Amino acid sequence: SCLVPRSVMRKFDPTVHRAVWPSTGNYARGGVAISRLMQSRGVAVLPENMSKERFDWLDEWVTDPADIIRTPGSESNVKEIYDACHELAKDPTNFILNQFNEFANHVGHYAVTGRALGHVFEAMLRDEPSLELAAVVSASGSAGTLAMGDRLKDDYGAKIVAVEALECPTMLYNGYGEHNIQGIGDKHIPLIHNVMNTDIVTAVSDEATDGLNLVFTTDVGKAYLRDSLGVDPAIVDQLKHFGFSSICNTIAAIKTVKQLGLGPDQVVMSVATDGSEMYGSEKADHLASRYSEGFREADAAAIVSRFLLGAGTDHIEELDTVGRERIFNLGYFTWVEQQGVSLADFDARRDQGFWGTLHGMTPAWDAMIDEFNAETGVRV
Repeated sequence: SCLVPRSVMRKFDPTVHRAVWPSTGNYARGGVAISRLMQSRGVAVLPENMSKERFDWLDEWVTDPADIIRTPGSESNVKEIYDACHELAKDPTNFILNQFNEFANHVGHYAVTGRALGHVFEAMLRDEPSLELAAVVSASGSAGTLAMGDRLKDDYGAKIVAVEALECPTMLYNGYGEHNIQGIGDKHIPLIHNVMNTDIVTAVSDEATDGLNLVFTTDVGKAYLRDSLGVDPAIVDQLKHFGFSSICNTIAAIKTVKQLGLGPDQVVMSVATDGSEMYGSEKADHLASRYSEGFREADAAAIVSRFLLGAGTDHIEELDTVGRERIFNLGYFTWVEQQGVSLADFDARRDQGFWGTLHGMTPAWDAMIDEFNAETGVRV
């Protein structure tokens, strides 16, 4: 979504530019892969303390080891990523595609991810016509994925739930800190987050995601789910596809159900944004530090009881106008004071008409894509 408009408008030239992909999670991986497919260079910029598996994956995909730039800190250190991008931007052959302020990121998720989830819900409705789409839940990250909520709110009236780490509760408490829910970003409000359309904010602890990752990926944990709780073995087998941010979204969805008092005909939708294969080293570290004598069934039971069955309505806020304004205004310090966005452009995002205009751009982009493909001989 971020690269296509720049390409079809002839602003990005893969034969000249290096595409720079600032990220704390999966965006840099996707960007580097796309760059490789376009036979151009992609640069991943991400915190040095992200999982070993992420860096191993990038090592296999970049064309030059120098195209992986490690910035100080961990998941919470987004500003340090921006600082690195400012340095890279001094070279005109570096093309910065910052997911946190690229409105095409929002538009792509509104048009594609939101529509895809809408198709899933329509399929559910064919079997159960009484269903209501009550809410859509996503960790903030760049806020791109949250745009699926804008689409589902427009189409079905669903509430939009934005999620963050309890260890760094920026939206919920104007807080700060470090956490290990890799891929969800925080400590600032992304420019592309339609805050004034967000209904609920909630926070999930990285203790929950670290712990449930063990339950979902160890033989002991999976046996407990199957044998003691009676979870369908087919479902247990699929839980390996849930990484930290996917588990975070799942817990937040449960909290949303309880906060809103939803019933069996009310649907909450979310997305599994990463898989456990990215966190093998994190799993080993957690086992060594917390379960040095072995991970036992009683440990799995305690984790499930506390974080899954026990997920409650703590650290959650249903937003009114004052709450939305509070979160919106917090973004001023990042985007106006630090990153140089004009006050007029920053404030324009309060108006839902601004976002409606963005959403109306997709037909023009599709036409430009068709024209570009025709000129280059690409057939889709």
